[in-house]
Amino acid sequence: MFSMMADAMRLDIDDALAKWLLVTLCDYANEQGECWPSTFTLAKRTGMGRSTVAKKLNTLVEAGYITRMPTAFTSTTYRVSLVDTSVSEVDTAVSEVGSNLSVTNHKPIKKKTVIPDDKEEDSDS
Repeated sequence: MFSMMADAMRLDIDDALAKWLLVTLCDYANEQGECWPSTFTLAKRTGMGRSTVAKKLNTLVEAGYITRMPTAFTSTTYRVSLVDTSVSEVDTAVSEVGSNLSVTNHKPIKKKTVIPDDKEEDSDS
């Protein structure tokens, strides 16, 4: 789900590998935020080792971004929880307060100098 991936990318997560893993999980997630890729699949998709994937999954669980769901299957089901970073909230809450986009910061646009055509000189040759 693209909006879930966009929400994950907007999160302020200091650990770049954990953030990349979260974005990857969001790519696998269904409409309910659930997915069940294996650590092997996640390692291959992210370019991380399986032990790194396991550590980063624990990091994401501890931070509350994902939960491990009990299943009857052999693979683990993860639920991604990104309720605080809705794309619609971020995109519609744009404000110019405190921005560096004030009119006084704009430099005046210089007009281009027009170079006259040398057709008169060409006709003399």
